[in-house]
Amino acid sequence: MDQLLKNKNIVIIGGGSGIGFNIADKFLSEDAKSVILLDINEKQGNIAADVLNNTHGNVAALIPVYCAAKFAVMGFTRCLGHEDNFKKTGVRVIALCPGFTETQLTKPLLDEKDTDNSEELIKFVKGFPWQKVDAVGDAAVAVFKRAKSGTAWLIEGGKPIEEVP
Repeated sequence: MDQLLKNKNIVIIGGGSGIGFNIADKFLSEDAKSVILLDINEKQGNIAADVLNNTHGNVAALIPVYCAAKFAVMGFTRCLGHEDNFKKTGVRVIALCPGFTETQLTKPLLDEKDTDNSEELIKFVKGFPWQKVDAVGDAAVAVFKRAKSGTAWLIEGGKPIEEVP
């Protein structure tokens, strides 16, 4: 099921930087019609929208919708993306669940000199496979092209994507 991004409207939660920004850039490069960035940081969201608009056009930044808990995204995806809803609307709803990813937001977690980080926290986060933002952006495009509506996908440690049961 190879899906095209051409003429699709995309909503990205947390699109002001890091993973979300990279996904927005890649989707726009694949001819998405528009991207809406939802980010808790208004300034960062607006800057990201400006950068993407200068490169691609058709980007809007909206603010503090991010605080809807991420676990709710799974229920939202499965419910709204249900096959019956897809048949009625033709709109696919898909979730991408990235594992630990190197971004400006996560950089302090790996800093052993940061006095706010306990030894336990540093040991905990270093015990997980990390990935680069670009791996998540590439995974987002791959998921969009092949995923059925109502599904969620994991990208972790830069490994190939896999559907979340």
